[in-house]
Amino acid sequence: MPAPVRFRSARLGAALLLVALAPVAPSAGCQWMAWPGASQGDGIAGEDARSAAPDAALSTPASSDETLSARDESTEERPSDGFSSRSPGVRLEAVEHWLKEPRPGPLPDELIELRSDRDPRVRAAALSALARGGQEQAAEHLRAALRDHELQVRLAAVAALGELGGSEAEAALAEALDSGAEQVRAAAVAALAHAGAEQAVLDAAEDESWRVRREVARALGAFPSRNGLRTAEALLDDPSPEVHCAVVRAVADWPLEVAGPVLLRAMAGEGYRRRSEAAELLAARWSPAAGFPVDGPALRRNEVLARLEEAFRREFQRVDPGALIHSAGVAARPPITPEQLDRVQALLDRRDTAGLAATDPELLPVLEALVFDRKHLLPEWVYGEVLARRDAAFEAIEGLGPEGLPDRRRAAGRLVELARQRPLSRLAVARLHTLILAEPDQLVWQAALAAVAADPGEQAAGLAYAAIGHPSPEVRRRACEHLAAHPAPGHAKVLLASLTEQSPSVLAAVVRALGSLDRLEDTRPLRPLLMSKHETVALEAARSLHRLGDPSGTEALRRLAQSDDPAVRREVARAIGERPDPTLLPVLVGMLDDRVSVRRAAVASLDAIAGEQPPPAADGPSPGTAEEVERCRRWAQQQGIVTSRP
Repeated sequence: MPAPVRFRSARLGAALLLVALAPVAPSAGCQWMAWPGASQGDGIAGEDARSAAPDAALSTPASSDETLSARDESTEERPSDGFSSRSPGVRLEAVEHWLKEPRPGPLPDELIELRSDRDPRVRAAALSALARGGQEQAAEHLRAALRDHELQVRLAAVAALGELGGSEAEAALAEALDSGAEQVRAAAVAALAHAGAEQAVLDAAEDESWRVRREVARALGAFPSRNGLRTAEALLDDPSPEVHCAVVRAVADWPLEVAGPVLLRAMAGEGYRRRSEAAELLAARWSPAAGFPVDGPALRRNEVLARLEEAFRREFQRVDPGALIHSAGVAARPPITPEQLDRVQALLDRRDTAGLAATDPELLPVLEALVFDRKHLLPEWVYGEVLARRDAAFEAIEGLGPEGLPDRRRAAGRLVELARQRPLSRLAVARLHTLILAEPDQLVWQAALAAVAADPGEQAAGLAYAAIGHPSPEVRRRACEHLAAHPAPGHAKVLLASLTEQSPSVLAAVVRALGSLDRLEDTRPLRPLLMSKHETVALEAARSLHRLGDPSGTEALRRLAQSDDPAVRREVARAIGERPDPTLLPVLVGMLDDRVSVRRAAVASLDAIAGEQPPPAADGPSPGTAEEVERCRRWAQQQGIVTSRP
C-alpha cells in the first residue's frame, strides 16, 4: 500500500521531540545544534534534571520479552483491538499503525482514551493521533497534557499543538512559554513558529534560557518583518554565540535588501564563527562581500566593512521589510488583449494541446481572463492535459480526483508545500474548490484550507464557505479562521447562520470572525453568548462586541479580566488594545503585575490606548521587559490612574 501523505506538520512533531531529547555536544563550527547542545559540565537543572532521566529510560525500545509478547499478541489482534491490549508494546504499536494509516472519520474512542494511558510512550503517541485526527476536543486534551508529570509527554503535547494549529492551540503554547520547563519552552517556540504565531515567538527572545532564545533565532527566517528585523538585531547582542550563529543562518533566507544590513552587522562582531558564517552567506548573494578579510586584523576588517556598508547602502536603499515581503513575487503583467483571448479560445475549441503549450508564459492569465471576465467554462481536459503538465500546483490539485485516499492525502500535502512557496493562482483555487466538494476526508479538507490560508480572494472565501458546512468540527473551525483572517462584508450572512454551532471551539471561531468585520448592522445575536458556560466563547463574544462598539462587550472584558485562567486574562489585554477605550486603562495597568505573557499584552495595549502619551517604545526594550513595565507604571502614576488588579 502506498505510504500516506506526510504533512509538514507531522515532520515538525518528530523534529520537536528530537530537538528536545537528543543530547549533542556543541560543534566547533556555526552549526544548528540539537537539543540540549550540552557539553561537559552543562547540565539541566531543576525539573528537567528530574524528568529527563526517567524519560530516557521510558523512551528506549521495549525489552526482547515484551517485543516477542507484542508480536505474538499482535498476530491475534486487529489494530483496533490493540488499543485495549494489556501489553503497552501492543498499544503503542496500534497507535503507531493508526498514525501511519489513519482511517477516515472520527478517532476511535479507545484511541482517544489512550491519552491517559499509564505508559508515557503510549500517551505521547496518542497525543499525536489527537492532533492529526481532527478530534473536536483535541486542543483541550493537549492543553491538559502540558501538565503531565513526564517530560516526554509534555514535549509530545507541544509538538501535537503545533501540528493542530488554531487559536486555542496557540494560546496553550503561549502558556507553556510562561510556565514550562526549559525544554518545553524551546519546543513551544518551534511549534509556534510553525503555526505562524510571529508575536508569540518574538516575545520569547527575552527568555532566560539561551536554548530558548536560540529557537527564536532559528525561527526568524519565517518572519522577515519589522519586528523580526528588530529581534534579529537584538539577538546579535545576545551573550550566547550559538544564538548569534542561529540568527545569521536564519536571516540569510530573507530578501537580500533586508538580510544584508543584519549580516554586515554580524560581520562586525568579535566572534569568529558568526563573522565567518555571515561573510560567507552574504558573499554567496552579494559578490562584494567576498573581499571581506575574515581572518584579518581588526583594523583591516573595520576598514573593509565600512566600505562594504557604504556600497550596500548605495546599491540597496533602506527598505521597509513588511512592504518588501508583501510585494515579493508579484510582478506587473501587461493587460490581456482581445486578440490573445480569441487565439486561446480558438485553441480550446480545436482541443489543440500543443498550441496551448506553446503560448508560454501568458497562458494562465489568458485562461483566467476567459474564466473570470468572460465567464467561460473551461473543459476538463485543460486541467489534466495542459495545466497539470506545466504547473506543479495544478498537478497536485488534479491528484485530489478519484485516486485512493493515501494518494489524495499525498497530493494535498504537496499542494500545501507549493502554496507556501508561491500563492496559488485564482484559477488553481477555483479548481481546488470544484474538486474538494466531493472529498469525504477531513484531513484533505484541512490541507485545502491550509493551501489558501494567505489568500484573501473570493475563490478562497468560497472554499471556506463550503467548509463551514463540513461534518468535521476541525474543518469548520479552520474555515472560520480563514474568514476572520480575511474579513469582508459578505462573510456576515454565512457567519450569523453559524451561531447555532454546537461545538464550543467552532462557535468561538465563528464569533471571532464576526468581530473581525469592519461593522455588523445588528450585534444583538452575539450578546447572549457573553453568558456562555464556555469561557472561550464568552471571551470571543466580549472581544467581538467590544471591537464592534457594543458597550456590553466592554463591560464583559472588564469582568473577564478577573478570570482564573491566565490565557483568558492575556487575551482580554489584547482585546482591549484592539479598540482603544480609556475607561479600561485601570484594568491594563493592574495587569502589569500579572504573569509575563499578560504583562506583554498589557504593555502593547497601553501603547495603543494612551494615544499621544504612551510610554516611548520605538527604540526601547521589547514589551514585557522589566524596564518597559516599570516605565508604564511611572506613566500611569503621572496620569493618576488607579489600578484595577485582577
